[in-house]
Amino acid sequence: MKRFLRSIFQIGALRDLLFFSASFLYIWKWIQPELIHCYQEPLFQTGADYIGPVLAVPGGFCDLAGSFLAQFYIFPWLGALIITLEIAGFALIIRPVVRRILNTGSAHALHLLAALLLLLLHTQYNHSPSVTMGLITASASFYLYMRTSIKNMPAKLLFMVLTTVIVYWLAGGFFLLFMACGLIYDCTYRTESWKRKLVFSIILLITAAAIPILTYISFYLGRPGDPFQHVIPRDPNLSIVIINWILLLLVPVLMIKVKAGQFLSGKNPRFEAMMMPLLRLFTGKNHRIIETALIAGLTAGGIWLTFNRDGNSFMQIEAGAERGDWETVLETAEKYRRPNELICFHTSRALFHTGHLLDRLFFYPQPYASDGLFLSESYAQKARIQRSDLFFELGHVNNALRWAHEAMSMHGETPRSLRRIADINILKRRKAYAGIALCRLGKSLFQKTWITGREQIIQNGFDCSQNPELLIVQKRMPVNDFIISAASPVNELKMLLENHPDNRMAFEYLMAQYLLNRQIGDLMNHLEDFRRFYGNRLPVHIEEAVLLYRTIGKDVGQTVSEYPVSAATKKRFYDYNKTLSAFQDNKSDAGAVLYRRHGNTLWFYLMFTRQNG
Repeated sequence: MKRFLRSIFQIGALRDLLFFSASFLYIWKWIQPELIHCYQEPLFQTGADYIGPVLAVPGGFCDLAGSFLAQFYIFPWLGALIITLEIAGFALIIRPVVRRILNTGSAHALHLLAALLLLLLHTQYNHSPSVTMGLITASASFYLYMRTSIKNMPAKLLFMVLTTVIVYWLAGGFFLLFMACGLIYDCTYRTESWKRKLVFSIILLITAAAIPILTYISFYLGRPGDPFQHVIPRDPNLSIVIINWILLLLVPVLMIKVKAGQFLSGKNPRFEAMMMPLLRLFTGKNHRIIETALIAGLTAGGIWLTFNRDGNSFMQIEAGAERGDWETVLETAEKYRRPNELICFHTSRALFHTGHLLDRLFFYPQPYASDGLFLSESYAQKARIQRSDLFFELGHVNNALRWAHEAMSMHGETPRSLRRIADINILKRRKAYAGIALCRLGKSLFQKTWITGREQIIQNGFDCSQNPELLIVQKRMPVNDFIISAASPVNELKMLLENHPDNRMAFEYLMAQYLLNRQIGDLMNHLEDFRRFYGNRLPVHIEEAVLLYRTIGKDVGQTVSEYPVSAATKKRFYDYNKTLSAFQDNKSDAGAVLYRRHGNTLWFYLMFTRQNG
């Protein structure tokens, strides 16, 4: 058995195949490329008016290539395959580089370590595909430079400078990685005199500093520091920053380490004796088994350290809300217990669209009061298109258009914002403005079917009867103008209801607003309005409000006193009060018991839930 296992691990190709196959499954099923697409909203457009300006900027080639490939992330398996091929391509470039540095026939699985580091970066949904393309471009350029055999010093210097300029134009700030690797390689592996190496190094360092400045002065292409924005690790997750730096410094540090080790081994016999056991470990008969076990351990540890389960759940909720998969939103929200305004926001939308907003609102944490319905003004600046989604569903298309334009001003053109602008202008019968948005979308990928449907609506005289989504919004659109009050969404909801009393979403959101803001008295004034949408039945949380109001209200009025409440709600209210009385003044113990039994009620929310700022 031992001989069989050894024979298997002697085949390095099999180890690589297993690693990349496992990477593909991990990306497909856990990271989920469609969530990366949802977070980044990449937009690739054909035509010289889009491609030309992008290619004219340093790093534009990698940005363009990354944006093009990211379009395919909407297909989960294809997105996973593309990312896996990128990682495998990067590893195949690093493999011969490491072999030449180590001057050995084996890469000692260091190419898999580089692939692992790049894989772990993809666990963050803000990892830009252009970063991967920049790494591949810089690494491939360095490998080609290593293969050159130019002996003439001026010719080699000219070749290095020209290659650095090309890499700068293709990959932006990643030219520093190429230049640093080339400089270290020439200073440690070439056989020129130290004086020539010193002159060579000084000229290259001057070149590195001059290229961004000269580009800015000559072409005015942004600020000199812009091409470096993808290279410098900036992430709140410290482990991701460390992994990024290790990946960038892997090849330069390896070259320095190998040459320093060779120098010390020749000068210091003790150092050589200390290093021999480690060398035997990675050059002996079982070195492939040891390397494979080490890579497997690092892979497991790296995934455990970097995979963000909460972030993954957050993006599943966001993606589910974008495609209208409300059941998935609610199922995922039940597992996500960290307070977050956007999660509350999407959960409320999902509850309405599934018909349970006023029955199950408090089945989910509500620490933000009405900000969980509309988003606070500060948080809305980070979620502008999401706020546009809400106002669009409410029928408040002018406000939805405003937030769509704000989203585009912040993130640039995205398919989501362009679709929203096109829809609103179709509803407002603005053919020219809708045509501009449709034209921009027509230059992107995978939008043809959607565009054809909207063009058909325009050709039919803006008849939305064949599109249920637009038809519902059209019926909710106000016919009279009113002033928007960002500080008080209640006024907007009331005005929407004045225009269309049958706007069920505006009504339920207004009632939910009263519940979350503890305005039970205001809610009681609308009891008769529930008959319009619910007949003789009251939603569960409204029944809870009625029972509470009857208990504490001084003058409940005839409507409140006579409105029917189900026996199940009465029984729960009796049990709630009985449990509360049993603990008397010990509110903390009462809260713990009541949370387990009645934590999903309006009564528990009013008594025990603290609102976040």
